[in-house]
Amino acid sequence: MKTKIVYGATINLNGLCGPYKMRYNDDLDEYYDATGNFSVKQVGEHNPFCGIITFASASKTKTQTWVMGIKATMKMLKNWCS
Repeated sequence: MKTKIVYGATINLNGLCGPYKMRYNDDLDEYYDATGNFSVKQVGEHNPFCGIITFASASKTKTQTWVMGIKATMKMLKNWCS
């Protein structure tokens, strides 16, 4: 049985998106946000396509921690490149 609600985020070449509250869609076998514009296939860290990394967890705190880590990494890279 899949968890019905997870919190998800993604990072790609355009930047960081999320965290989003997401619900499981039985018909599509994926988690979707309220707008239907953002989805993740599985809980945990996942690299579905080249250049995209997604993360989803039933714990909002874990997802927020992942997002903070991504933001810190982006800030360090920006400072290193400038």
